[in-house]
Amino acid sequence: MGSESEPGGRSLLAVKIVKALVDPRKWVYCLKQLRLWAGQAVRYGNFSLNPNTRKYWDTRLEKYGPFWRIEPYENILDILPRGEKFTLLDIGCALGDGCELIKRTFPSAEVTGADFSRVGIEKAVRKAREKGLDVLYRVMDVLADPIPGTYDYIIMIETLEHFYEPYFVVDKCLKNTRRALIVSVPYDPQRRSGRTYSVDEHVYTFDDEAFARYKARIVKKVRLSGEKDPMESIIYEIRP
Repeated sequence: MGSESEPGGRSLLAVKIVKALVDPRKWVYCLKQLRLWAGQAVRYGNFSLNPNTRKYWDTRLEKYGPFWRIEPYENILDILPRGEKFTLLDIGCALGDGCELIKRTFPSAEVTGADFSRVGIEKAVRKAREKGLDVLYRVMDVLADPIPGTYDYIIMIETLEHFYEPYFVVDKCLKNTRRALIVSVPYDPQRRSGRTYSVDEHVYTFDDEAFARYKARIVKKVRLSGEKDPMESIIYEIRP
């Protein structure tokens, strides 16, 4: 998913703690954040606000069975060209559920899935072999490793929000994209694009203008059932 190399925001957490001390309404939030931060420090040796380390995702994906999620991928199928052969790289593929769906829907497509979680990739490889699906998987940290080749499409489905520096990732992907980079991220119309300084998997938010400096368009906004609560998601198509 993300990378272990990203910086933290402990100083801003400290500011929130100080503010909470003089505002009882924020005590509950402060205590929750401290508990989350302490928990990941003890379990994963991670003292930043961003829990998205390889160890964290290896542990999380190990808990899942052979399946995690497919709904977000269903929302991008109509963006991809039917009846054409194309190459596609799914960055942040986790257990490969989306790669399987795309390969079944577009049999002539050459589909590759990449994730920095070795546990996720190992499960994805086993599933592909059991189902006889011709999908290539590789362990890759998109922040530190080179993207292996050039693709017609690169997709990042509910993944980009896990990076403190999402535009670095976008720029890197566009250099290896021929047709489009397709991005799906959680969306809250009440929040502007920017980094969030709290202990949470989602460390960056996006709004309608998040990719205004690129050749981008908003394809659609959808409502996902979510693992806990329903959430809005926004899908962008960004051209190189």
